[in-house]
Amino acid sequence: MDTVEEHVDLGINKNGVAAIAVKVTAERILPVDVDNNLWRKSSVTVTRTIEIDLMRCEETRRLYERILDGKPL
Repeated sequence: MDTVEEHVDLGINKNGVAAIAVKVTAERILPVDVDNNLWRKSSVTVTRTIEIDLMRCEETRRLYERILDGKPL
């Protein structure tokens, strides 16, 4: 049995930096001894944070202002 979970958070601070945090967990359950109902579970979690400076150029600065004003993109 294999499962994968994903979780994404997005935030923007007052300095105009958007942070995207991505967390992915993959899990695998394999039979070790079916007769005795023994299973082995292994999992791995990977977390990445990506920062985007919205004040870097004029185009992203306008995008930041639209986000703050609540206008649709």
